[in-house]
Amino acid sequence: MADAATLGRDLRHGYIIWRASDSDKTMGFEEFMADPKNMAGMRIHGHERERIELQHHIELRQAKYNKRKEAERASRSYSPYVEGLHRIARSDAATSPEDYFAELRGGSNVKGFRPDGWLDQPINYPGRPTVEVAKLGDKWFTAFRAFLAHRRKDYETDKQVRSALAVLADYLLLYLPWWMELHPQTTLEYPSSPKQFLRYFYVDRTRFQSEEAAELANLPKTLNELLPLRRPTPGSRNTTRLTLEQFFNFVVTYFEDNEAFVSRGMQNPVRTDFDNEVAGRRTKTNKVPFAEDVFPFLVHYGQAVEAFGEFLQQEAYIRNCFRELPNGPSDGYKTSEWGYVPLFWYRGRLYNLDWLPNIFLISKRTLQSNPKGQSGLYVHGQRINSGPSRNVTLNFPHLTVVRLLVSMVETGLRGQSVQWLDRRSFDQLAPPVSSLADLHGNPQGQNYHALYINTDKTHDEWRNLASWRVRRSLIAERYFQESVVDRFTTSTNRSSSRSNSSWSRATAPRASSSCSESLTRTRTRRWSPKRSGPRRCVIRGSSWRSRTASKRRLSWTFLRTAKPRSLHRS
Repeated sequence: MADAATLGRDLRHGYIIWRASDSDKTMGFEEFMADPKNMAGMRIHGHERERIELQHHIELRQAKYNKRKEAERASRSYSPYVEGLHRIARSDAATSPEDYFAELRGGSNVKGFRPDGWLDQPINYPGRPTVEVAKLGDKWFTAFRAFLAHRRKDYETDKQVRSALAVLADYLLLYLPWWMELHPQTTLEYPSSPKQFLRYFYVDRTRFQSEEAAELANLPKTLNELLPLRRPTPGSRNTTRLTLEQFFNFVVTYFEDNEAFVSRGMQNPVRTDFDNEVAGRRTKTNKVPFAEDVFPFLVHYGQAVEAFGEFLQQEAYIRNCFRELPNGPSDGYKTSEWGYVPLFWYRGRLYNLDWLPNIFLISKRTLQSNPKGQSGLYVHGQRINSGPSRNVTLNFPHLTVVRLLVSMVETGLRGQSVQWLDRRSFDQLAPPVSSLADLHGNPQGQNYHALYINTDKTHDEWRNLASWRVRRSLIAERYFQESVVDRFTTSTNRSSSRSNSSWSRATAPRASSSCSESLTRTRTRRWSPKRSGPRRCVIRGSSWRSRTASKRRLSWTFLRTAKPRSLHRS
């Protein structure tokens, strides 16, 4: 028999497993080793003393591990937040139900005991083990799940809706049972079904007290009375009421033939026409807008950054200068050391772009060296592709993010609107340009043109004004994308990988595993590779149109080649 030390480790272990698993009775050793699947679920571990572990050994060890972890979880102390809920539950205060209800606000805190899918798989409230939530709210959870399933047909997300339903569930399954425990003399019956959730008792007492109400003695606080504990502003309370009104409208319609849920003549207990409060106009954003004197400076600075990015693309294409820098320089770009210092003027003062952080994503790309038509790499509006037609693979810097952000600032568009611009149609409303260079330094081309917005959050496609700077950036990015021949260019994407997305399937022309971008800007001077020493590019500020800059949130991709359906407000 051969010495174990002379045998390879894989060969030795494979032989042990082959014999121990009784596979030697059905196949030869060479056949067994030829297919790695034959050793699935088995292993040899240890060094000086090697031990074999077959499938049943692994299952036994896993069972012991799970048991040990359960014991650790059982002995583990509660988090401070959950311990606070236990403390409220142990108190005998008359306000304990309201105090506990109020503590359930805040997503991160609530997740200390309640997972995201609590409405689908409910668990009991900490400190209230006698209340079987799933059993007590059986019909309610059935209605909740049906409502959420119905919404998935038309809406992408349900986070806000789940939050509103959780408020109603906490009122039904936490506050009311607790209040009834503290008031055993009440003759009020627990509303175990939506048909029993009457407006006067549980939502808002909008009519005068009657003799019948007086006979009921004490009544619980209504949902409208407790809602400020969870929703501090009138606007947030109105939003919650609107969701609950939609929920009960759904129940009345969807369960109208089910007597367990809906009674004859049942009306919606939540009525926003009466319940909603006067709220101030909701602002579009809580972001501080750029000051009037800062905004044009930002525009010029963005052009200088893009100019340097175009220079880097030229250096990468001609000299493959990122071959040894797959992630870019860690200390950023000292522009003079790279041989090009962008300049721009603002209000009579000259500014040098001496240093830039490492903001350009470097990704391996396969480009056409001399593509057909107008596709290719553009520097200051001039195409630099030349030579024989072939494919070139190299580490390449991308201007997508820079061009995206600057375009967002100038147009004021939301990020998703810019991100999902269709590269085939975004420029269809503007007069055609024979050469991209016409949009660089030519006063006659310095105009605002209509930009076709094919995707919007709240309505169908529309048009928006965009400056010649934005337009030339988008066109330059389109030309670049059309010159890329990576294997990812025809892959299909779903919006943000969401399971309930309302986007239609679309081709993402330029999305790779390391770069899911797409847009790019263009504003620079042609650099001559024959020139030595630092080269300077002058970007003179010309007329600009003052617009309210970026009051809406923005981002973009500009990769879609099929128009998605418009988004619904969630």
